[in-house]
Amino acid sequence: MTHLLVVGATAASVRQITTLASARGLRVVVDRAPRRPAWVIVATSAQRQDALARYGLPAFRVIEVPGIERDGAVDADMLSRGMARMAELGAYRPTAAAFALAVTRRLLPWVGAALERASADGMPDVEKAATLRAEKAAERSAERAAAKAADKAARKAALSAKRAPKIESPAPGSPRTP
Repeated sequence: MTHLLVVGATAASVRQITTLASARGLRVVVDRAPRRPAWVIVATSAQRQDALARYGLPAFRVIEVPGIERDGAVDADMLSRGMARMAELGAYRPTAAAFALAVTRRLLPWVGAALERASADGMPDVEKAATLRAEKAAERSAERAAAKAADKAARKAALSAKRAPKIESPAPGSPRTP
């Protein structure tokens, strides 16, 4: 069964939510949660942040509904549509294996500390490698530009040689004409 935790709601709002939720197969729990509820409905943003931190649910599974802390301030149609969607999505099932989560939790602090030490040292090897790559890229770019300019000059010379008027020199022994 999918558990729905309601935090910070009045008794009238809880009755309304319970009626709508039970019709869709959701079990409503008020202010005390099972180990990890599938959904959480809260009244304030502070309660939402607390629920996100406490239960480790994805953000879309902790819903802030302003007005549940006051009697009669909640739109029944909006709650009904929300409950229908919650029933469609069902219970929370993490996609990662428990072993993978445990390994990640142990490795992240170590990786973070290594990155902090590397950034404190200024990461000279990384900066040097980046500078060398940038210099080589600039050299290749300059070589390409020079080759392109030389090719363009050669084509221009060949074209002007074709267009130039041909001057014939007089044959030896022929009279010159003015």
